[in-house]
Amino acid sequence: MLTTFLTAVGLCVTIIYVLKHVYTFQIKEYRWDRMRARFEDKGIIAVLYEADFRPPSIKSPRNALILVLSCVLLVGISQLLPQHIVASVGLIVFAPIIAFVCVSVGVLATAIPVALYRKRIVQKAHGIVTYLSPQVIGVTGSYGKSITKDYIHHILSQKYKTAKTPRNQNTAVGVALAVLHHLTRDTQWFVAEMGAYKAGEIAEIADVMKPKIAVITAIGTQHISLFGGKEQLFKAKTEIVHKLPKDGYLFIPESMDKLIKMRIKRITPCPVVEYQTFPHDPHATALSAAKEVAKKVAFTDQEIEKAIIRIEKPLHVSPQTHPRGHMYIDCSQSSNVEGFISHLHTLKAVHKSKKMVLASGVIELGAHKKEAYLRILQALPSHTTLYTTDKTFKTLAIGTPQSRWVVHQRSQRALISAVHKALTAETIILVEGRFRPDYLDQIL
Repeated sequence: MLTTFLTAVGLCVTIIYVLKHVYTFQIKEYRWDRMRARFEDKGIIAVLYEADFRPPSIKSPRNALILVLSCVLLVGISQLLPQHIVASVGLIVFAPIIAFVCVSVGVLATAIPVALYRKRIVQKAHGIVTYLSPQVIGVTGSYGKSITKDYIHHILSQKYKTAKTPRNQNTAVGVALAVLHHLTRDTQWFVAEMGAYKAGEIAEIADVMKPKIAVITAIGTQHISLFGGKEQLFKAKTEIVHKLPKDGYLFIPESMDKLIKMRIKRITPCPVVEYQTFPHDPHATALSAAKEVAKKVAFTDQEIEKAIIRIEKPLHVSPQTHPRGHMYIDCSQSSNVEGFISHLHTLKAVHKSKKMVLASGVIELGAHKKEAYLRILQALPSHTTLYTTDKTFKTLAIGTPQSRWVVHQRSQRALISAVHKALTAETIILVEGRFRPDYLDQIL
């Protein structure tokens, strides 16, 4: 009787962890390279046994199929278990590992049909782009892509029929789906955000879209562990350069490293235009890039100025006031070092007596993580408390004056609860990185 009860408990615990691991694969786009980076960042045991449960999207056909396959495997495992109390206890203890194995099998089993589906979507989009032949602007870089894309689209749409990729939909299949849903016969300009986690991915998107104009926003350290180093990152982010026609244009930030500029100009087949950058102001920098692009698309200065009057500054770069009285800067969708530092400067400029930063950490930095976190700590405004779930911040601050200003909690629930209790009308808080939406609702 006890053995049966413990086996049932073990299966229930395993199913809970199956749901958790499916969610993890979902947010990592079912990519093994990103899962590897997560294990490197947090540690294998921490990832497998993490108790923070978040259900996966049940609307995703792939998630549903993975869940079914995982449950089938669990049933098989339960049938093979010997009817012994040791085996039942072992099922409970090793539930997270068993769940991960089952989910991994599901991910592998669904990889081939998903790859075939994606290939079909990309090929279909390629055919539509070839047939309709819109003028395409590709926007890529380590950060600042979405805001730059949106500003370019806004200005060009005042004069031309213009379409764009939605939100941060920037993978090959994401761009392809945007083409299928938003590219029409009368579209004159299509602005495509192009992202990548490894070499060859931007080139694949460029082969489909055939951009005439490209904008590189920056070459930083985002996802650098996936690329394998700075040189590989540079080559991946500049793949779009090789796809430009001779009568096209490439736009790069004037603040870009001189050596990188020199290398880009040497391999670019078309004219290179440098746009003005504004340190710690991503809004102004993106707007500067959009203006320069518009000038090459036959906009006059007067037309550009008229268009930008209607541009609203994104909420995530502006302090907002909460009904409870405190202020906040919501950068919860951001996850890069340079953006983090820029947002800290925005925080510093706000006149509030109590300043906080809520940070989940920057992912996929690999060997560059320590160097990057030290930069963030150095940029932290004085007398500002950093609340974080990433222990690296606390470790690096030990022995420094900043140590007393860094608060670490293992769980997001405990961390946000502590922040919530500390909020007053004289507080401004910067939220940096991804947190559970239901937790963030307490402070945003």
